[in-house]
Amino acid sequence: TNKNLYPAAEEEPYINILLLGESGVGKSTFINALANYLRFSSLEQALDNPVVVIPVSFLITTGFNFDEKVMYFGDCQNPKNEDFNEQGRSVTQQCQEYEFDLRSNGGQRIRIIDTPGFGDTRGIEQDQKNIQHIKEY
Repeated sequence: TNKNLYPAAEEEPYINILLLGESGVGKSTFINALANYLRFSSLEQALDNPVVVIPVSFLITTGFNFDEKVMYFGDCQNPKNEDFNEQGRSVTQQCQEYEFDLRSNGGQRIRIIDTPGFGDTRGIEQDQKNIQHIKEY
């Protein structure tokens, strides 16, 4: 996005937070969790109709046989910036920013930048492309 990163003097600036980490560590899931934490006053309220900022999927094991099951959160069939087709591949494909205005609670405005993960199964070349994209963003 081409948002103005240097707001006018009278406008309160954002605190920018860049999320970096390995593929699958939970960067996008963290953003969803933060959005739900900020919107709801209890876990029970969030469970009724959770906020899905970014569609995510993750693998869990269940039972005594440790059966693997893929869990989906949000519309993973029509993703905008995510690729759910390959295990081990970074789901987030491009940097994307998410803004949260916490001024009503006495806080500030924050901008969290979600990034593609490192250790992508497509190899070191993909990691290098991702790093270059992050630097440019």
